[in-house]
Amino acid sequence: MDIVYTGSKLLHIMFASVWFAGNLTFSKDIKQTLQAGPPHTKLLLERGKMAQMFTLPAGAFTVATGFELIFTMLGFKAVPIGIHISLVLAIIAV
Repeated sequence: MDIVYTGSKLLHIMFASVWFAGNLTFSKDIKQTLQAGPPHTKLLLERGKMAQMFTLPAGAFTVATGFELIFTMLGFKAVPIGIHISLVLAIIAV
């Protein structure tokens, strides 16, 4: 059980990192593109679609590995309330 838990936690952190980093860097890209003006704004939609190809699956896998971690720890009763809140927010975000 320890190796399953550790592996799941590692995957969970990796997917969450990709999910958040992709969204944070794209927010900066939007700001810089809007400041640059019209010739650059046409390409923004393409870059957004490309970013979504990574962030949406990473978000879904973050939620999935989170569920796995919860059930590896013997269910919802075994985890703190902060995990419950994070899970709800993550499902809303995905």
